[in-house]
Amino acid sequence: MKAAEGKTPKAVSNRQARVMALQVLYALEQGCGTVADALVAVLEEQEIPDDQRAFGARLVNLALEHRDEIRDEIRASVSNWDFDRIAMVDRVLVELGIAEIRMVPSTPVKVALSEYQSIARKFSTEDSPRFVGGVLNVVARKCTNIDSDSASRPETTEG
Repeated sequence: MKAAEGKTPKAVSNRQARVMALQVLYALEQGCGTVADALVAVLEEQEIPDDQRAFGARLVNLALEHRDEIRDEIRASVSNWDFDRIAMVDRVLVELGIAEIRMVPSTPVKVALSEYQSIARKFSTEDSPRFVGGVLNVVARKCTNIDSDSASRPETTEG
């Protein structure tokens, strides 16, 4: 399909992948067994394209691999909240959002913030989008040294 002249094609959404990752991590928190068990359970319920499965699995792996540091980041960002009292769905969404903001540079920060707030709106409470967005904004500002309203990350020099 060719984009109309002068317009760029719409970016591919990774929403299915993010929801899949939420469902897998939530299942693990509920004692579903291994990551493989949780993944099978989630994928039995819905059809997800291979590219979305791969991205979702990447998010799950990043969130699990860096769980301790991500949770420390959450604790530091919600100093007047007891970490253990954060709703599980909200905590998992924030963990995934931090993993994506910090470790998936191809995702614009603004997109990650918007996506996780939208998912919170669908899967959690009325106040959850504001909570999730607030924590992710704090983390995004620390991690990227930019205003989270910016659509891109600062350029860095690696070497």
